Amino acid sequence: MFEMPETRPRVGRPNLSGSQSLAEYRQRIVMKKRFQSLVHGLLIALVAGVIALRPSVVVRPDQAFAAQPTDADSITTLLVQPASPARTEDRVFKSASVARDLHYLIYLPPGYDASPDQRYAVLYMLHGRGGSYAEWANYGLLDKATNLIETNVIQPFLIVLPQGDQEYWVDHANNGPRWGAYVARDLVAEVDSHFRTLASREKRAVGGVSMGGCGALQIAMNFSDVFGIVGAHSPALRTRDTAPDYFGDQAWFDTHSPVPLFKAHPDRARTLKLRIDMGAQDTWSPAAEAFHQQLVAEGVPHTWLSRSGGHSGDYWTSHVDEYLRFYSSAFLGAGPS
Repeated sequence: MFEMPETRPRVGRPNLSGSQSLAEYRQRIVMKKRFQSLVHGLLIALVAGVIALRPSVVVRPDQAFAAQPTDADSITTLLVQPASPARTEDRVFKSASVARDLHYLIYLPPGYDASPDQRYAVLYMLHGRGGSYAEWANYGLLDKATNLIETNVIQPFLIVLPQGDQEYWVDHANNGPRWGAYVARDLVAEVDSHFRTLASREKRAVGGVSMGGCGALQIAMNFSDVFGIVGAHSPALRTRDTAPDYFGDQAWFDTHSPVPLFKAHPDRARTLKLRIDMGAQDTWSPAAEAFHQQLVAEGVPHTWLSRSGGHSGDYWTSHVDEYLRFYSSAFLGAGPS
């Protein structure tokens, strides 16, 4: 049988044309590789320069195994995070309205220290009658704020946690200490003078839990030039006969308690972005439900939420996420939610 001769491919043999010599071909290959190395080095230097010009480079643990970027822009996006972490300051100042030195805790969000030209909305959160200025921090409010800001769920804003003792955040009758004015006048002025705030009612919110929820409603109505947003979380709404003595006579009570205040001034109430929530098993739920029905009858826009839960830290801790979302949305100009 006739067999064709075996044919092997010619490996590594360049295809030379014309008068080009093997030496010339090799020289061209060397020059090409040198050029590619030079371009590669310049690209690396360019990316390094872009990153160096950014304020800071921080790789977060949750990004350590992120998908590999495909270009210089995505490399920068992966590596560059807010240049300063969230932090808190425990401060003391003298309040003229109560003639005392009082503590407050202020939360500065991620990026605050690295953005000297940026100003921020401010949320004032009031504690309950059995708590202190650390109460909301103990419910995880500040840690949750950091998480939501870093994941771009809410905008960055300042959070102020003041000390209010057991005084219902109200100006006391008979020339007593003015705990409402302490928050709305003294504390707001203190914060605005020391931190980069957006000093308008549309960018200030007051919220609170239990006694603080009642106080927030009252302060928002009596100082509506200061606060445009209010959140009442399980508000402890008292009647005249169950209110502390410092609520004074009926006339003083009617101008310093939420239920009669909102009834007397529905037009003012309609200027507020208002949210109320209550645990269905909370002993204060009937009073809050009645207040909600009053607002409906008066045509006051608001969000009312009644869910399973009691008057407890477990209930408030489980809802700090949605509280922060409400305030962030309200700062951006959205209606109650």
